[in-house]
Amino acid sequence: MRTILTIFMIIFLASCSKEKFEFNSKYSGTYEGNVTIQTASSGQLYCQGKFTVSSDGTVKGEVYNIDKTYKKTYSISSGYMKKVSNIKYTANVNEFGFKIDFIFIFADNTMNLEIKDYTEGSITKGNMPKK
Repeated sequence: MRTILTIFMIIFLASCSKEKFEFNSKYSGTYEGNVTIQTASSGQLYCQGKFTVSSDGTVKGEVYNIDKTYKKTYSISSGYMKKVSNIKYTANVNEFGFKIDFIFIFADNTMNLEIKDYTEGSITKGNMPKK
């Protein structure tokens, strides 16, 4: 009996540790709008942002100024995404010497975005409507 109980506990703990990421596909779409970038070296930059969110939670986006002298592209696979609440998702990417934290908050056909780029020393924020 004790062996069976132990096996059930191991199966339960293993299933909890393999929690599957679930993204609410109603947030999928393209979001475009103004973003601000605060940097230690350049001060505040006013830019545009365009982010496409797939139904599986994958995010591809770019932030750029009007003359495109500043441009950053982002690609976040759903494997990095974490659901915090029904409207809030985060991603932490730390690869190839780059460390970037993302926060996505969805509400009323808009996406609030925050990107902390530790390598560049910048914080990007935007509130973009869904197109």
